[in-house]
Amino acid sequence: MKKILFVDYIQQIGHVNFNRIHIESLIREGYDVKVVVHKDIASRLPFPHDIYAFFLPLWMRQHKGHPVMNRIRFLMALLYVRCYLWCHHYDEVVLSCIDEPTLWVMPPSRHFWAVCHGNAMSLTGGGWKRRFLRGLRKKASFLVFDDYMARPFRDNNLSVSVISHGCVPPFPAVDQVSLPNVPHGSHLIFHPSSKMNERCLNRMQNDNAFQSFLEETDTFLLLNGKGEDKGRIRFVHRRLNDNEYRSLFMRSDIILMAYPETFIYSVSGVSFECVSNRKKMLVYKIPSMEYCSRLCNYDPFFSEITQLVTKAKMMYQGNEDTFLSVSPEALQPSYVAIFENRTH
Repeated sequence: MKKILFVDYIQQIGHVNFNRIHIESLIREGYDVKVVVHKDIASRLPFPHDIYAFFLPLWMRQHKGHPVMNRIRFLMALLYVRCYLWCHHYDEVVLSCIDEPTLWVMPPSRHFWAVCHGNAMSLTGGGWKRRFLRGLRKKASFLVFDDYMARPFRDNNLSVSVISHGCVPPFPAVDQVSLPNVPHGSHLIFHPSSKMNERCLNRMQNDNAFQSFLEETDTFLLLNGKGEDKGRIRFVHRRLNDNEYRSLFMRSDIILMAYPETFIYSVSGVSFECVSNRKKMLVYKIPSMEYCSRLCNYDPFFSEITQLVTKAKMMYQGNEDTFLSVSPEALQPSYVAIFENRTH
């Protein structure tokens, strides 16, 4: 049985679900898995204590607004992992997210797998992050979530494999959240991500047909972030906890994803939450989001506000069988072929 060390040294709260999906997949495929994370990340994961090789110390947590100190913390976390690997043998090491410069300075082992959530963008210019990634050519094999994300790695002659992002289990039932600016009983379109396409937002706020649609159908558009409420377009204005997020997500009639054009060579975890929870989605069309066409049996894209209105009306009027997602089981990640086809 192959021994796998799964490491999240960056402490990304937003990647907790991703970590869970991939750890569970490795266990399901019969690997002997040990995990290294910060303790607050472990507290959000459903695994027994004995799955953890060790917890990264509290002082290694990253702090918002302190990029230099955070990179020193990342370096120390990688040093901890490297020292641990000097004394313990593992067949494969998987890093669930990476920071390019610190990984180049302190690679944890002679060979490892590096999951790249948004790092492909670093390869599209001539900056220093590109040089760091290219400098890892002999040690790292990179993992991305579709062929579009893999393109910059292949263009730079880096070893890259495509693995499915995967879906979390459906959200558990939680109490409904009361928001003073969104009455119960109304339809709700929810934009869960704080990353919002400003041009799309401005068009929605100033489009009379969209405002009329919201009024006529008793719908509110709720955006997860800060902004100025206008008519039936409302903002959350604060960070949602897990139960609040799940409650709003499950209460919503439609999940909206309108990412900015700068959201490139990435995928959205929200899209996979839609699949898990059988929620209808509408997606502002940018290249990174085109994979969403493979997640459902309908066309979820819009480029103009008139398209958004038309498709939202169809979703309200159509039966559930008209707007189906693929099976979450079809999107489960698998490491078997990836490990077997390692090029290093």
